[in-house]
Amino acid sequence: MVHVKKLEHPLIDHMMMYEEMRQELESNCSGKWVIIGDGEIVGEYETFHKAEAVAQEHGLNVANYLVTRVGVALPIILSYEK
Repeated sequence: MVHVKKLEHPLIDHMMMYEEMRQELESNCSGKWVIIGDGEIVGEYETFHKAEAVAQEHGLNVANYLVTRVGVALPIILSYEK
C-alpha cells in the first residue's frame, strides 16, 4: 500500500499564485520567464539565465522561489511515502 503525504513547501504556494494570475500573465508576458518569490512577481525576463541571475541578485533562496516560462504548463510534483 502506498500513502501519499501532503507536501508543504513555498514552491507549492508560488505555483498556486502563478495559476491564480495565469490569464493576466499570459496576456501581458507570454513566452517570457517570470520569477515568483516572497508572494509576488519579482520580474519578467527574456531568458531563463537572466531570470535566474536576477533571483540570485535579489538574494532569493533557491528553494523558495519559482522561475517559470509563461504559457508553458507547470510540472506536477508528487511525493510518496511508503
